Amino acid sequence: SQGSVSAGVSPGHAGFVALFLGAALNFGLLPSLNPIACSHYRDSQTVLLWSNAVIYGFDPISRLMTACTSFRHLNVLTSLFSLAALVVVLLAKWPKALATFDQRWVVPMANVVFATCFGYARTMAFLVLKDAPNAARLYWIAGMVLQAGSFCGSVASLLLVEVLKVF
Repeated sequence: SQGSVSAGVSPGHAGFVALFLGAALNFGLLPSLNPIACSHYRDSQTVLLWSNAVIYGFDPISRLMTACTSFRHLNVLTSLFSLAALVVVLLAKWPKALATFDQRWVVPMANVVFATCFGYARTMAFLVLKDAPNAARLYWIAGMVLQAGSFCGSVASLLLVEVLKVF
């Protein structure tokens, strides 16, 4: 069926997971960890600039792609943007891991994958919910889930970066 996501997972459930997790990463953790992940490079400001620029550039491109394609496998998209965010998290925690190789493209590329997959998943989640019989209620819930994810990501970022000094 067009609204199905994968066996055993309802479109709403997968959409809500994608919205919550993506918002927590996009509006909370990644903005705090990108500068840390980029800081060990000789030209850290340029790497950080590109990391931020690709997020803002690829988000609208990925949303536009939903007009041409209909990849409704939100679990796959959520896995991909989570793995991309994990790369940034790992490089923020252990920045010397790639410093010897001077791989300045890793953090911006992880952000490209994240922004593309999350932007597409966010738009597709709402398109999937649109097909539900109670779409107006699900849209309201999706908006709340998105806001809750943003809030939780911001709190997690504050705790991990500023309070606990994990990064």
